[in-house]
Amino acid sequence: MTAILQDVRFAFRMVRKNPGFTAIVVLTLGLGIGSNATVYSAACTFLLAPLPGLREPDRLVRLVEVPPQRDEWAGEASPGSFFAWRRQASVFEALASCNWWLANVTGSTEPERILGIRGTANYFAVLGFEPALGRGFLPGEDQPGRDGVAVLGDGLWRRRYGADRGVIGKTISLNSRGYTIVGVMPPEHTYPEGGQVWVPQTLRPESAADFADRSLIVFARLKRGVSIADAQAELSGIAARMGRDHPSTNAGWGLQIWSLEGFQARLSRPYVVLLMAAVGFVLLIVCANVASLLLARASARQREFALRSALGAGRLRMFRQRLTESLLLALLGGALGALFARWEIALLRGALPGELTRYIPAWHSLGVDGRVLGFTALLTLAVGVVFGTVPALSAARPNLQESLKDGGRGSSTGGRGNRLRKVLVVSEMALALMLLASTGLMVQSFAHLLKSRPGFRTDHLLTMQITLPAAPAGASGSTDSTGSTGSTGSTGPKYRDTQAKAAFYTDLSGRVRALPGVRAIALVNGLPLSGWDDVEEVEIAGRPANANEKPSVGYRVISESWFAAMEIPLSRGRSFGSQDHGQAQGVAIVNEAMAKALWPGVDPLAQRIRIAAEPGARAIVGVARNIRSRGLNQPARSEVYVPLLQAAPSSMAMVIRTAGDPAALAGDVQRQIAAMDPALAAGDVRPFERVLERNTAPFRVTTGMLAGFALLALLLSGIGIYGVISFAVASRTQEIGVRVALGAQRRDVLGLVVGQGARLVAAGMGLGLAGALALTRGMASVLFEVSPTDLVSFAAASIVLAAVALVASYLPALKAADLDPLAALRSE
Repeated sequence: MTAILQDVRFAFRMVRKNPGFTAIVVLTLGLGIGSNATVYSAACTFLLAPLPGLREPDRLVRLVEVPPQRDEWAGEASPGSFFAWRRQASVFEALASCNWWLANVTGSTEPERILGIRGTANYFAVLGFEPALGRGFLPGEDQPGRDGVAVLGDGLWRRRYGADRGVIGKTISLNSRGYTIVGVMPPEHTYPEGGQVWVPQTLRPESAADFADRSLIVFARLKRGVSIADAQAELSGIAARMGRDHPSTNAGWGLQIWSLEGFQARLSRPYVVLLMAAVGFVLLIVCANVASLLLARASARQREFALRSALGAGRLRMFRQRLTESLLLALLGGALGALFARWEIALLRGALPGELTRYIPAWHSLGVDGRVLGFTALLTLAVGVVFGTVPALSAARPNLQESLKDGGRGSSTGGRGNRLRKVLVVSEMALALMLLASTGLMVQSFAHLLKSRPGFRTDHLLTMQITLPAAPAGASGSTDSTGSTGSTGSTGPKYRDTQAKAAFYTDLSGRVRALPGVRAIALVNGLPLSGWDDVEEVEIAGRPANANEKPSVGYRVISESWFAAMEIPLSRGRSFGSQDHGQAQGVAIVNEAMAKALWPGVDPLAQRIRIAAEPGARAIVGVARNIRSRGLNQPARSEVYVPLLQAAPSSMAMVIRTAGDPAALAGDVQRQIAAMDPALAAGDVRPFERVLERNTAPFRVTTGMLAGFALLALLLSGIGIYGVISFAVASRTQEIGVRVALGAQRRDVLGLVVGQGARLVAAGMGLGLAGALALTRGMASVLFEVSPTDLVSFAAASIVLAAVALVASYLPALKAADLDPLAALRSE
């Protein structure tokens, strides 16, 4: 122990003795370790623990029904399937279900529209969520007549009740119905993401026969010892039997079982994995850079090491001493890295829009917490060992004869160290090129994304969500978040049927249209690019009913002014009008993608379709141009539009095109809503630019972070090659002096030194291009309209890296070219 303490004291003396060298090493380590800690925190938030608060999360799974087409859309589950799985599956300890619920909160303060979750009585028990106050649901509270209880989310509790701990037992009015508050959840406990209140989901026994309405979110807890593969095998057999027993709704449908956390993380995984690879490269470059600096430092201290060895210091003692110095530098770098991580995480928090972060349950944990500090500590020790081992071995094997000669400079050890530094620099260049090429691909993708056209005008649009009171009780309890016509929930007396809801929306549209500054107004059940989606199966009238021939298409309920307000042209036929009311023949408009998919070479205006959720067929009266409704980076998919007057849902998005600033009209519109019904409130009131911002946020943040890491890698690589060439110039001072004395010109010396750097650059770029070609192939899922082997990105990365490296070589070359030959010859 005494020897270790002596090593530590000596290491502190060496650190204080060389403040410039120490500052460079610690800053380099701090940047590398801080970047890795930042991305690790993001990985915890998005991948490793995306649903905090779960009990034994490895046993929780999500069950998703997959349509026959096996495309990118996977349905949720029908009530019939849920009941069948609960009866027949033996691999689960328990199954539960839930779904979204849009609710208006009324009471002593202003009305507010919130996103709620309806869950079966065992919802909290299966997930393992524990309320911070009160309790969750009791057995039987998902039965009619006993479902009047609510559990508040932390934000709603603080916002409307001032964090009153005596709120338990009070009543909250949701969609004009009173619910007794029985619990309050902690801020991190929410599933599905974004819920602000929980109420029971009422599934009546007759729902067991409903296999068509796939809107339930079903999750389960596996029995101990049962794997996901075991559950998949059993449930696939059940799905096959259901397909045979119910061919009209289930033939061809499959089932996919995900881990619950894996399902939650599936969309963000490619972006986070890309960033983890990027910071891994940065850390390797940092280690190579610091190891190169320490090797140069060790070469300068060869005489000291040789003297210590001559005085009796053993190799193990000298190795331990040098490794102790490296670990001390690593600890200082780790401490600085933790500070850098706090700053970088603050930047990351500000980069994501609030509309997106509220759907990330673990967002509150993004920061430098115990997990991140523990990771930083382990990473610091690992980095200290990695970059300190080679210099320590070099110090432990000094060449006594060469190092103790009077004025001795070169040694075999120094030669070995110089060769190793060259290898490290070549590695840095290769890693930097791989990172630069990846960044170039993401920058091009983001640029294409920003220039992409969704198929409608996005400027001067104000959007908001209107939800008419709809109680959660119902025959199936499966009303979806948009309140589509698949809903069977009961509604309030004022808005119980389609005609009443349509009348409200029509009256509201007229009031808003009359406001100064309003150019157009339209309504739609699901706002494009907002993340809300409604999908229905369709049949072509006259064809045999076969589930394998029931494509799933986007389902849009729109007002008659939708296409004009959004400036979406019709390629054929007509738009909807006042003649398409509830008592008229059912009509529909399809987009070009759907017309091409279902009627290639046939006039779609002569066709009729039946939407699975509706009893009768609809005549197609128009064909609209395609729009990107799911995401700017997603291709247009088949969509069908139906008129609001014939299928008014309980929830609609209002889109208002304005002459000036859209946000300036928000207050006037909300006052018109309140004048019609004081119990209603608009939700998600925002200009459409914020919808686009949320849609592009993953690309923007990933590209920004990659660019930062690439610049850091570029800087470190430049420093690395500068250090190697500078050391080479210093080692060859006498040789350069002799060359100059014998007549070498300035350009000859410049060519000699820069040529050495160019050889290192060429070797590093050759390895880097090969590595980049392999790395970028794995980026295909996050790229948009850019090939993973895009020549422009690779060429730009190569040119930038070569330019920086050659400049870094040219600076010491200038110093060599200006050497005084007499002084150089006297230097040895």
